[in-house]
Amino acid sequence: GQIGTHPIEDTATLVVSGEIVPGGEVTVTARAGDVELSGTAITLDGEDVGETDENGQIELQLPDRTGEVGLGAERDSISGETTIDIPELTVSVETGALGGAAFVPVTVDVELYDEPAVGVPVRIDGNAVAVTDTAGRATVRLPFSSSTTLSVEAAGQTRRVTVSGLLYVPAAVGTVLAVVLGAVSYLLSRGVID
Repeated sequence: GQIGTHPIEDTATLVVSGEIVPGGEVTVTARAGDVELSGTAITLDGEDVGETDENGQIELQLPDRTGEVGLGAERDSISGETTIDIPELTVSVETGALGGAAFVPVTVDVELYDEPAVGVPVRIDGNAVAVTDTAGRATVRLPFSSSTTLSVEAAGQTRRVTVSGLLYVPAAVGTVLAVVLGAVSYLLSRGVID
């Protein structure tokens, strides 16, 4: 008879399922080709976190941070690694030419994975007032207050931006209006204006 050789898969593939968010719980499946690898040592950012079960799986909790996380697997001569990218939620507020002022619309930009975050509620002082569109934007009017907090929450993260100095435009308008009304009243009382 003839003796044949068959290549042995020596690269482990790691498949991650679950919600990839800071502190999220995921299931990692280790495979070599189509075979699930039981008893495979798994590392997360270089730290041993356990071994896969008889189905080649292990439940893990991701670090409570954003950015790249290294995931490794090793069993005998089989090894593999991958990187998980935990997305960062970012928010910015464009106040326009007048700056942040009460009753003036501002644009809130929200990104996740450096892409527009669609359908994210925008809150002012805890109350939902808008939802981001397909460009990751929402337009909101700021309340009459000395400062207000805008917040967004997505992918297990909350980001807040405080806009302050909101009373300066209404206060300036009120001061100008008071001076004008005072001047008109003075002129009326002196008979300068009929």
